Amino acid sequence: MVLYNSDPAEVREAIQSCQSGTLRVHLTVIDNSPSAKLRTLVSDLGATYLSTAKNIGFGAAHNLVLRQSLNKSAYHLVLNPDVHFGADVLPTLYAFMQANPEI
Repeated sequence: MVLYNSDPAEVREAIQSCQSGTLRVHLTVIDNSPSAKLRTLVSDLGATYLSTAKNIGFGAAHNLVLRQSLNKSAYHLVLNPDVHFGADVLPTLYAFMQANPEI
């Protein structure tokens, strides 16, 4: 998840929706904001917080995490901080990807 001066309530809801299902996930949040004011919120919710302290862009921020996680995870979810979903969504997506390796 990439942040830039994001609303703390939205960030909280997005992180909690990722953690609400039965699927074990590792969530990394990259903050492109000039200040790290969301560090405590993100860390307290159990996600990894990285600050760029400048706006390097949405794609570049995701690419930083992709390079770090290539050998650690089969999948990478590109998620905006204003998106939230039910507990069944990530397990359903995972099952679909496992059943369809050609995708």
